[in-house]
Amino acid sequence: MAAQQVEIERAAYFADVWRRVLWQNAELNLGVKNPMNNSAIKVKNSERDKAETDTMTALAKEWGIFFFFKGDCPYCKHMVPALQWLTRSYDMTILPVSMDGSSIEGLPPAVQDNGLSQKLGADVVPLFVLGNVKTGKMVVIGSGVLSLQDFVERIYVLTQTKPGDL
Repeated sequence: MAAQQVEIERAAYFADVWRRVLWQNAELNLGVKNPMNNSAIKVKNSERDKAETDTMTALAKEWGIFFFFKGDCPYCKHMVPALQWLTRSYDMTILPVSMDGSSIEGLPPAVQDNGLSQKLGADVVPLFVLGNVKTGKMVVIGSGVLSLQDFVERIYVLTQTKPGDL
């Protein structure tokens, strides 16, 4: 127990020196980039929300979402309100792509898959792909049921950041 007490005191001393070094050397303090107190987290989240909204609004001018679906997929039908919200909120174009010749009510008329799903390796629906009409660039956003926040966050991360930025 005496040895343990010595180690506890050494650890406490180390922790005290560690925090003093962090306070005085911003380049070592990860909390500068990723704040940990509630006030700073609110500021960071507010800035991130604005950046995401600005990104969605700007991208909607040249980008749209390819929505790959099948008519018998209940998850595909479940995604209609979220896709409608993206259109209403950001004027984002949605292009439904039917993998079985069906259509989904509440969305623009679907086009028949012309092999693009195979080229993208799409074997799961629903699948969402961001596509640029001018450059032809395509970015897979994800598959399965996505929340509204998933759409916005994924589009922001995949188009505006590099791995490790966040």
